[in-house]
Amino acid sequence: MEKALWIWMVTVGGDLGADGHGDLNVSAESGAWSAALQTDTLDLRWRPAGPQDGERGRSWLGLRVAGFAAQMLITPWMDGAPDPARAMNAGYVGLDGGGLRYAGGGVYGGLQGSARQYFFYPQAQTAVEVPGPRLQISPEAVAGWWSYPAEVRLWGGPEIGLGSGAEGARVGGRAQAQARWEPGLRRLDAGLGFLPLLSVHAGIGAGLDDLINTRIGGMNPYVVPLAGAAWAEFHASDDVAARLTPRLVFSTIPLSLRAGPVVDLVAFRGATSGTSAGSGQEVGLSGRVEAEWRAEGGVWSGEVEAGGSPTLARQEGVAGWSVWFRLGWRSRGGERR
Repeated sequence: MEKALWIWMVTVGGDLGADGHGDLNVSAESGAWSAALQTDTLDLRWRPAGPQDGERGRSWLGLRVAGFAAQMLITPWMDGAPDPARAMNAGYVGLDGGGLRYAGGGVYGGLQGSARQYFFYPQAQTAVEVPGPRLQISPEAVAGWWSYPAEVRLWGGPEIGLGSGAEGARVGGRAQAQARWEPGLRRLDAGLGFLPLLSVHAGIGAGLDDLINTRIGGMNPYVVPLAGAAWAEFHASDDVAARLTPRLVFSTIPLSLRAGPVVDLVAFRGATSGTSAGSGQEVGLSGRVEAEWRAEGGVWSGEVEAGGSPTLARQEGVAGWSVWFRLGWRSRGGERR
């Protein structure tokens, strides 16, 4: 019998509000290989273990195939309401890969990139011209620093779009930065502590368009978060965003709980979706609860966040609140023949 450690994970969740969406993830991982179904996207990944990996660095190569919801073009917004006339389906077939080297002291750097062949097709209510196929090539340099309790990551490079017909070639560029600060647990009494979290995202771009602009809005892990906004309501080339969560933590065996209020501060410009003004400054206010239960066969998890925004423009009858939730299970491994 050949022993192999398999890690399985399943999560089910969604975004509720004026324009809700579901989120389903099923994945399996063993050694250097992993496979995942992420709602409409198949992701196959190889992370080789060699002399360049482990303590000295890491590398990866991935294949992704998306069916219809790539870049959330399925539900665009404009000026406080859904804009179904501009909605369309988008998919792609793409490769991505990269390698990082560790320089000591938590510093790392390297290169990464992706090439995606996008295709677009209309929905029943689409009233705009649907673009032709497009190859999007995105090489990036990466640098960062990691420690406990803080980390910083910088990445950026050219954005090269090769379209057909009237679209032609499009060349732009983008640079982004992300930082996270999570100071250590301060004990209040048995099993109870205070664990604040501050995360910041900043990006600047030139020559970008609606397909590749940064997605802002919602409380899911795929966007720059903004409570009360719809999932990817805004697409913008430049942004500065901060999320502050002063959390209380209760930890015991086998249960762990984290809960607290959340404040989102977001400013952006160069918007191609969400607002005809092209820019905005928004505030989001929400509450978040996370739970984890360690069982014999694996770990159960759950999270829910609900809130709204006092600054978001909303047309009559359009909700100004949103809810994000997710339930999950992760195994502790197994064996196969």
